[in-house]
Amino acid sequence: MTERVRCCVPFCRRTIAAEKLKPWNEWICGKHWSAVPKIERREYSWTKRRIPNSDATSVQWERLKAVAIEAAAGI
Repeated sequence: MTERVRCCVPFCRRTIAAEKLKPWNEWICGKHWSAVPKIERREYSWTKRRIPNSDATSVQWERLKAVAIEAAAGI
């Protein structure tokens, strides 16, 4: 059986195959990703393309996770 990775949002039951995520080990499912404002998603994508594997990308990812979790909690 293949290894599965859960969505970063607590209590979300959605998963994805670990092979599809390489080299990453975290994931936000489509339902919660769409809850993140579009401008922040675009900014993250731009940074990821232009400056891969940087601290800026890591900081933005943590912010996106926090926004997705807050949106799921209704905060």
